[in-house]
Amino acid sequence: MEKISNKNFIEELVVENVNFSFGFKEILKDINFTLKKGEVVSIVGPSGGGKTTLLHLCSKLLKLDTGKIKNSFLSSTFAFQEPRLLPWKNVIDNIALGLKAKKIGNKESEQTAKQIALKFGLDEDDFEKFPKDLSGGMKQRVSFARALVVNPSLLFLD
Repeated sequence: MEKISNKNFIEELVVENVNFSFGFKEILKDINFTLKKGEVVSIVGPSGGGKTTLLHLCSKLLKLDTGKIKNSFLSSTFAFQEPRLLPWKNVIDNIALGLKAKKIGNKESEQTAKQIALKFGLDEDDFEKFPKDLSGGMKQRVSFARALVVNPSLLFLD
């Protein structure tokens, strides 16, 4: 990845006047905020209030109706409410997905995935297990490890 040499470059997420509807149902209206590198923003509200929709819009998983979202973070990743693990891949292969997508070699991807798996409280005995063999908490830890293993500048946690 190319390094940005401009010292004035600011990694930030700017959300301006965002509106979003599913059909005739208005989900989000006039949402505005700025998130700069190193900051944390929590979106709170009732179930069905549009929190997940807003995260999906910010991460470009949904197309914006109106308003503007500018994301200048160098990299971002998403941890979904559900772990969304690939059932045909074991723990290490699920964690290493993003590394392999970044064209990091198999050996380095596997080693890095194992290191972060241990940091997330998974045991070496768990490395070859498939999602069907994991508890709900273990699946969530694999999901978080997969999101963080690529060392993103911005992390969306749903």
